Amino acid sequence: MLSSSGKKRGVMYKRVSTEDQRDNYSFPRQQKLLREKMKNDDVEEVHEPIEDVESGRDFERKGLKELFELATEKRIDYVYVLDLDRLGRHVAETPYLMYRLKEEGVIVRDPYEEYNFNDPIDYVIVTIKCYRGHSESLKIGERTQGGKIEKFSQGKWVGPVPLGFRKNAEGALEKNLEFEPIVNDIFKKYKITHDIKKTTQLINEAYLGKIGKLSTNQVKTILKNPIYDGRPRYGKTQIQAPQLAMVPHDLYVEVQSLMESKASRHKAKERKKSRTILDKFASEYGLDHVMVVFKLLKPICPRCGSLMDGNGSKPYEDIRLPNFVCTNRECRYQRTIPSIHELKHLRQKLLSCPKCRVVEDFVKTETLDGSVEYTCRRCGASFEFATKRENEKSNESPSNQTSEDHSNPEQPLTPKDWANSFDLLGHPITDKEAARTNKPQPKIRESGRKGQLAGQGKTLDEFWSKPDKADIKS
Repeated sequence: MLSSSGKKRGVMYKRVSTEDQRDNYSFPRQQKLLREKMKNDDVEEVHEPIEDVESGRDFERKGLKELFELATEKRIDYVYVLDLDRLGRHVAETPYLMYRLKEEGVIVRDPYEEYNFNDPIDYVIVTIKCYRGHSESLKIGERTQGGKIEKFSQGKWVGPVPLGFRKNAEGALEKNLEFEPIVNDIFKKYKITHDIKKTTQLINEAYLGKIGKLSTNQVKTILKNPIYDGRPRYGKTQIQAPQLAMVPHDLYVEVQSLMESKASRHKAKERKKSRTILDKFASEYGLDHVMVVFKLLKPICPRCGSLMDGNGSKPYEDIRLPNFVCTNRECRYQRTIPSIHELKHLRQKLLSCPKCRVVEDFVKTETLDGSVEYTCRRCGASFEFATKRENEKSNESPSNQTSEDHSNPEQPLTPKDWANSFDLLGHPITDKEAARTNKPQPKIRESGRKGQLAGQGKTLDEFWSKPDKADIKS
């Protein structure tokens, strides 16, 4: 789309990293060069220059959002930048940003060339050019960090000022003596309570008017900060500054020991915590990271439509189902997710024939010994899931168990065969895993006319690979 004058429409995008660069020659120089280029290209400037004073590695910049608004509204055809590192300093993000603009019909141009991505080699060229900016950004970060470490080693403070300290005219930290008794009290109260929340509550009650309200995270940061022991630290660099100590060394060491002991107990408790069916599914399919997000989501009450909160878990057979309660005080409806009915349906969905892998096509029969037998309608194979009690009996008498494993003694079940067996949830298990976890083991046998044919001299492999004519007629 052309402008009212029949020309292509363009906008300039300028970026610097700091306010100091904004005030010097950088912005005016960028604008002068880009305006000359737009004039030579016969492109009309239809919008005032877009400016950003942010790091090139931040792709949530205000100016970029404004640029994309112009692109999605089809108000521009070109965006002019002095160099690709003005758009961004990332070897992957910057080319993707340019590709997104191209998808909106906007082409990026610098004083030397345009990047329209008409040829696949354009992506390679852009990536190589962006590598220079990315590499330079990393080097700048390393130099900046190295400078801060050197400055810190010489006694200058380069991080946020902790509670109870202030910076002097030389840039070094010094104690604010009014806060020293308060910091001491924080350590002493934690030594008594062994609880950060309780310590925070007591400190806020006592010193709210002097230091304002502290959060539990702020109190935890104070308790773990070695500067109060006279050993300030920046990153991995630590220096000795006994003049900054606010807490006796013995008290500081004792508090650290208490916190580490409590943290180790919490980790051990988490390891012993029973896992729900959702945790088992997530672990089996490599989706543990999804569970972190999933646990932030709340279900809706089926009765009143309010949100439901977690309310422990309820045992069912060999697993625990997460339980939820409605937040509406007038409702307070509780349910597990999944419910027992939904879980049974899920197990049925996951159940498959060990021979032909068909699902949901079985004849179900409950036997007298408490197990459930399934007969596949497609291939005729029968298999059953024994109860826990039957498994325990079979474990006590191994000779009986081996006699029931398979109807064909010439074809004993191998570990590979057991890999095709399923537990109650329909998941593959091995023989060793089944014995270790005491999960029910399926027993496979042939039944009906197929079993009779197999017993009349035809091996199972021959039978399954080539159907019998009589069987086809029936």
